[in-house]
Amino acid sequence: MKNLYKGITCLILTLLCFQSEAQHPFVREPDYNRPALFQPLPEKINCRISSLESLLQNAAGSEVNFALADNFIFRGTIASVAVDEDSGIKSMVIRSTNFPGSAFSFSKITMEDGAVKYTGRIISFQHADAYELGFENGQYYFVKKGLYDLVNE
Repeated sequence: MKNLYKGITCLILTLLCFQSEAQHPFVREPDYNRPALFQPLPEKINCRISSLESLLQNAAGSEVNFALADNFIFRGTIASVAVDEDSGIKSMVIRSTNFPGSAFSFSKITMEDGAVKYTGRIISFQHADAYELGFENGQYYFVKKGLYDLVNE
C-alpha cells in the first residue's frame, strides 16, 4: 500500500509539473507598427560633441536646451547624472520635452591612456525609430536606427 501511495503521489506531481505555466517562457512579440518619432530628420546627423560635453556639468533636475546638430534642438530635464572617477565614466540621461516619450543617454569614457570616447542614444520605447551616436572618420554622428535594432523586448 505504501508503494502505491508513493507512486500515485509521484505521478500527480509529474503531471502538475508538465501542466505548469512556469514551463513556458514569456516572449513579447515586437510591434513593428509603432509610429516614427524622428521621421522628418535625416538618417545621419553631424554631432556637436562640445555642446554635449558641457551638459555633463549640470545637475540632475536641471532644464536643458541645446543643439545636437543643425536643425535638431533637444529640450528636456536631466533625469540622472552618474560619475565614476575610478573608471573614468561620466553619464547622464535627459528626458525630452519636445520629443515626447524619448530619452537621451550620453556618456563620456576616459581611457587609461587619456583617450576619450563618447556613446549615446536617443530612444523612445513608444516609437519605431531611434538615434545612436557613432564615430566615423574622426567625426561623431547620430545615425538613425530602428528600435528593434537596438533593443530586444
